[in-house]
Amino acid sequence: MIRIPMKDIVLIKAAGPFTNIYTVNGEKYPTNLTLKEFEEILGDKEFCRVHRSSIIALPRIQSIEARVVDLGDRQVAVSRTYYPLLLSKIDKFFKVKTKKKKK
Repeated sequence: MIRIPMKDIVLIKAAGPFTNIYTVNGEKYPTNLTLKEFEEILGDKEFCRVHRSSIIALPRIQSIEARVVDLGDRQVAVSRTYYPLLLSKIDKFFKVKTKKKKK
C-alpha cells in the first residue's frame, strides 16, 4: 500500500481492469478502485471528471483548447457530456482561489 498526497495527483485514468493514478513527479500507480470510488474519496473541490475514463486535478490545469485539457506533461480529452461541468468547476475553483480578503 502506498500513500499518495492529494496535492501530488495530476490525473486518474481508467485502463481496463485497473485505474492508474498519475502524479506530479511522473509516477504511475495502478489500483483496483473504480473512478466512481475515486470521485467519492476525492470529493469535488479540486478534482473533476472530464471523461468516462478520466478525472483531473483542477490546480494542475495549464490551459484548455478545443475540449482538450493541458496538464503540463499530459493532454486529456474532455467529453461533450462533462465539458459544461468542467467549465463550472473551473469557474468556482479559481474564483475561490483569487478572492481578495477584506481589510
